[in-house]
Amino acid sequence: MAHDVFISYSKQDKPVADAVCAVLEANHIRCWIAPRDILPSADWGESIIDALASAHAMVLVFSAWANASPQVKREVERAVHLGIPIIPLRIEDVEPTKSLEFFLSMPHWLDAFTEPMERHLQYLVEVLQRVLNGPARSSPADETGETSATPTEPAAPPDIKKPDEPPHLPPITPEPEPVTPPAAEPAKSPITVLEPVTQMSHFEAQVVTPVHPPPDAPPPAAKTAPAQNFADNGVASGNTTTAKPSRRGLLIAAAGAGAVAVGGSALLLRHHGVSAPRTLTGHTGSVAAVAFSSDGSVLASGGSDKTVRLWNVASGQTTQTLTGHTDTVQSVAFCPGNGPLASCGSDKTIRLWNAANGNLIVDITGNTNSVMYVAFGSASGPLASGGFDGNVKLWTLDGALKRIMTADNNKVLSVTFSPDGSTLASGSVGGAATLWDVATASQIRAVSTDNQDINSVAISPDGKTLATGSNNSNITLWDIASGNHIRTLSGHTKVVESVVFSPNGTTLASGSDDQSIKLWNVGSGVVSSTLTGHTGKVFCVAYSPDGHTLASASDDQTVKLWDVS
Repeated sequence: MAHDVFISYSKQDKPVADAVCAVLEANHIRCWIAPRDILPSADWGESIIDALASAHAMVLVFSAWANASPQVKREVERAVHLGIPIIPLRIEDVEPTKSLEFFLSMPHWLDAFTEPMERHLQYLVEVLQRVLNGPARSSPADETGETSATPTEPAAPPDIKKPDEPPHLPPITPEPEPVTPPAAEPAKSPITVLEPVTQMSHFEAQVVTPVHPPPDAPPPAAKTAPAQNFADNGVASGNTTTAKPSRRGLLIAAAGAGAVAVGGSALLLRHHGVSAPRTLTGHTGSVAAVAFSSDGSVLASGGSDKTVRLWNVASGQTTQTLTGHTDTVQSVAFCPGNGPLASCGSDKTIRLWNAANGNLIVDITGNTNSVMYVAFGSASGPLASGGFDGNVKLWTLDGALKRIMTADNNKVLSVTFSPDGSTLASGSVGGAATLWDVATASQIRAVSTDNQDINSVAISPDGKTLATGSNNSNITLWDIASGNHIRTLSGHTKVVESVVFSPNGTTLASGSDDQSIKLWNVGSGVVSSTLTGHTGKVFCVAYSPDGHTLASASDDQTVKLWDVS
């Protein structure tokens, strides 16, 4: 296939490489990445060579694993041989081996953080597109040190400021023999700095303008500079996977000669790492559901061991184990305020519990099939349930049935209320998500996802956007007022089981059968973090009320608490 960028990575860094690919392709930058783009019958080595020959740039996901990978080294050597600009994406604070250091230099970069993040991501895309397609390519004049007119740069983002003494690191061009570094100190480079981003933003993008010597300047005395310690650059701490707990930052920067050759700006994109999660163990089967109490101090979980567990969020200890269900607990929900805890399951029942003492308040029976989901509309109710009988039901807090709503008789897999409790959304088998008027129990409208089961629905805190997670591995955002499709979020590789908005509405979290959790920027639709660590399907994700903690429930019999602040 035609592509712009070749993504080189070690197999241990595949989640990061996949996330990078998704971000670039969401912005119409075509990527080639193995094994996705290698045909089953094709020769692996030939496919790599052909893909590199057709690429206009390489993105190198650089880590300790990549540093030790002979395959990565061969790909980098091939890219240098072909004169392809290499963009190192450094995700760990490790120094390159000497063989890689020979090809990769320390790029110009500078910390910068501002909100909204969409502005920086769009600016990053514009510059990447200029690197790939722009008019500024190396020429004989460049090689002699003479310069033509400075190429036009993309418009700088707003709210910029300049530091008093920006650092300058000259590019390294590989030579067959070592040469002496220049004695003279290089000139300072003009640097564009963006302002700080708030904690909820997950990407940082910076642009550093390349240095253009004056027309009468002599050619540089040497083409190399002393290597700098890669660990001294202030990359943010944290990690996106539990496999390697070292400090991680997601860094995109145009490397040495590659940056000069295309006449573009050096780039930095940092991914705020999410620290290793706390793992809560105690369930003896798959964990299907999690939910936080209104004050965030208690977490409820339920699963195939037929129990509901209550956890102290601060300590991670089980405080109570609620028994009584006779089959898998499919969903749990806290009533706002000091109301009851609801649970439902494959035993066709709904149970309301006193979360303080663990006593059963009421056991709601009479459903004819599994009850898959429960949700509260407000502190005074109603309680909504959806199940395999094809109905959405509204209940009072004492267990009385108020209304039954039926759209297409398909099994209902998920229900959720709008923040004001006036609208209810349901997702079902067959690909329909239905919006209901709670007061009248009438259908407002339905949206469809091409016959793909909708496993999860979520409504944004402002009540304007509906998110649906489907069997086709995609998430779809819908405008609630019009029912129009806003965008599709692609990046998971298997069924999406759960979606939930952060309390401030800027982030959407999703859990999938691919064992990962993704955090999406709602405004741009790009992945800001991919959280890995579960060894089974992720069935449910839930935010704490303050948005600082994300809980996940998995087929691996664990609950994980992620610090996403």
